[in-house]
Amino acid sequence: MKPIFATLIATALFAVGESVDTGSALLNTMISTMGPIGFMSWFCWYTLTKRDPATQQHYEGIVSKVVDGHERAVAAVVKELRDERASHREEVQRLATSVEQMVAQCHGRKVT
Repeated sequence: MKPIFATLIATALFAVGESVDTGSALLNTMISTMGPIGFMSWFCWYTLTKRDPATQQHYEGIVSKVVDGHERAVAAVVKELRDERASHREEVQRLATSVEQMVAQCHGRKVT
């Protein structure tokens, strides 16, 4: 939308510059050229100094929220996996102890 608006303003300024009769073709050309150049210079200045930094700050805020949420989610998954691994280790240790006890009982009996 803004490029169309800028084009319309530049065209209007060009038309105003052409319609002014100063009696000098050079002066008419300068007026008709300086209007659009001035507008485009202002538009570039405004875009680079006002709009782009505000847009960048807005999106940096969004990205930082996403990154924070991601880091919290990853930390929660890592904690859950560590807890689960510790639980599995305890279960495996209990099973190993039970197997050792069963083997010891079997060796203690006489097989017929």
